Amino acid sequence: MHVTYTTTFPIIDDDDCISCVQVGAHTDDLTSKPIWYRMPYTYSRFPINSNITSAGNSLGGLVFIIVPQGASLGEVQVTISGAVRAPWFRLGVDTPTTWASTIRSYPAPWAELDSGGKMILMLPSAAIRNVSDPTAVLVHWNLVLDSMADLASMSRVRARAERFLVDAQIGGGWMHSGYPMMAYDVESVYNEVLNVNYLQTEGAWGPYHELGHNHQWTDMQFSGTTESFNNLFTIYALERTGVPSASWSNNGAISPSGRAANRATYFSNGARWSTDWSVWTALDTYLQLKEGFGWGLYKDLYKTYQNLTYPLADDNVQTFIQTSSRIAGVDLVPFFRTWGFPVTNRTANLTSDLPVWQADPMSPPAPPSVTAPSSPPAAPPPVPPTYPPPPQPPSAPPPEPPPVPTTCRMWDQVCRDCYVSPRVANSTACATCVAGMRYWGLNPAVCLECSAYGNTSAAVQDVCMAECVPQTASKGTSWACSTICANERNVGGDLGLARECATCVQSSKNAWNCARCIEATQCLADWRAARSQCFSCIASGMDASSCVQCARQATPEARTACMTCSSSSSSSVSSISSH
Repeated sequence: MHVTYTTTFPIIDDDDCISCVQVGAHTDDLTSKPIWYRMPYTYSRFPINSNITSAGNSLGGLVFIIVPQGASLGEVQVTISGAVRAPWFRLGVDTPTTWASTIRSYPAPWAELDSGGKMILMLPSAAIRNVSDPTAVLVHWNLVLDSMADLASMSRVRARAERFLVDAQIGGGWMHSGYPMMAYDVESVYNEVLNVNYLQTEGAWGPYHELGHNHQWTDMQFSGTTESFNNLFTIYALERTGVPSASWSNNGAISPSGRAANRATYFSNGARWSTDWSVWTALDTYLQLKEGFGWGLYKDLYKTYQNLTYPLADDNVQTFIQTSSRIAGVDLVPFFRTWGFPVTNRTANLTSDLPVWQADPMSPPAPPSVTAPSSPPAAPPPVPPTYPPPPQPPSAPPPEPPPVPTTCRMWDQVCRDCYVSPRVANSTACATCVAGMRYWGLNPAVCLECSAYGNTSAAVQDVCMAECVPQTASKGTSWACSTICANERNVGGDLGLARECATCVQSSKNAWNCARCIEATQCLADWRAARSQCFSCIASGMDASSCVQCARQATPEARTACMTCSSSSSSSVSSISSH
């Protein structure tokens, strides 16, 4: 096979080719982004229709041979010419000596570190030139991938390796799952994937979280699970690689006190499962099951789901309750009902033959037993006289808690990104945000997301970093601060609109409701005013669907009248219900 470089533009791409040559690893399509930090489409594919295939890409890139899934081709001899060698280390094939003396110096700008069929790190060659021996970090990634395979009850021998790639701009979020998993090309990300000392002492919540997405079983997912169940894989990998829980980046949310606080908030608001059960609250539920039955419960769940008969007799929620009850050997219906899950009569009947879960952490404690005395009680002894206690010296007031730091330390790589990233327009706000997140034990990388969606306004980034991320990170909704409220396409440079959006995200039970305001108003001539009204409406506590529907009206007067009417109707219904 002969691959030659060509400058023909545009490059013809065929995403549907069965067997093809792909040039370029970066497959995130950015054509819908309002601002581009790189070309929106950077890879090309060419069908293999003969023994010689000419391929190329004006932007260059790593060369891949794409074959059909499940193909059994045996060994295929491939010759590539007109290209330059890239640093490519394969654990178990290449030696540390060869790597240090030769491989890492190959001239191509992109490199691959392959753990031997389980994880492939695709990074700029500049990021790996100073890595003296990649063996230890790749062994660590094998431990991570093997632990996740164990939890998912799948073979440790994978049909294909997971891939992790960095880019100047990605399709969504700070990182995202998929093939490959994507992250921003910043120093803090290199630390999470290349620094074995960091991985062994701090772990890498972000990459592990995205790997967890790749291991989620579709039929085990339902409302609230998308960003929670995958964190079981994160926690299991952190435990299996020996990282102390106190060092986990999200320990504040999953520590006993953090879980208790989230649980108290959830139940004080009425245990509204359909709107409030998500992220950390949902993870708390899953961790209670793990603490009651061990990790074996989830391993057996995956094994059972892999052998279910399709189509399923019930929806995903009922199937999960039924299946987990059978595997646990107890009736979990009362546990799930306490959490607010909808439970059908059919599910309750199917689990009714199982014993009660005596150790249910959500069941109220039994009242103390009282045994009737067999004989009249003896007379109580006389009460001795009491005297007032001697005067005590005034106690010292409790010490003041340490103040929240207002700036981060430059040894912190996330902190340094605040000052060196060209996207960050407000380095001071970014550094303050990072310092606060570190102080509270939360993931500081979310501060940088405020600059990831094309908004170059320092004031808008400041709102995101100071008035939204710190207030929402513990609830797991800080993604909305950047994706919705600091997105150039959504708010432009309008400081007031960004602030109203941030208030909406903080106030709404479901941050996606604020995104619905964007969608509803995108075709209106006065979209800024309409979005402002919609954000304020949701923040006031009015029904989000009504706010969004009213926001579609063409004039401010019509929107106001609609929202006033909807608010009055809601109040009337509440009044009638209370009687």
